Amino acid sequence: MTNLENIFNLNQPELYDCYVERYHSSFHVVRIRAERFESALGATENLLEMVFTDVLYFEGPFHWTGANMCIAPRDTCLAKLFMARLLTDDSPEDDVEETLDNYHLFTVQTSSGFEINMIAHNSHFTINMIG
Repeated sequence: MTNLENIFNLNQPELYDCYVERYHSSFHVVRIRAERFESALGATENLLEMVFTDVLYFEGPFHWTGANMCIAPRDTCLAKLFMARLLTDDSPEDDVEETLDNYHLFTVQTSSGFEINMIAHNSHFTINMIG
């Protein structure tokens, strides 16, 4: 299985400047704000807020360019769960399957070539068009 690309179906996702706006560790929520600048004056014309819930793992910078959010294949998610020690060789098979059924590895390839990785249960977004 290949990545599910551009899950938020954004037009020109590479033009968005993104940063982690808020991380609620007690609620396991990551809120990412993305802004796209289009006018000659540099004014923000598109605002996007991506919210990820039940976050188990986050790897990456807190600021980057590029909003092409993808869902990695199940086997890649499994490898990341083991790498992060969220699952071990001693994990019961039922636990492994339940985790894979309920969590996804969300990824973004940044313009600088760094990859953001986040294991979370769910995601949603809102778009606020300005102008």
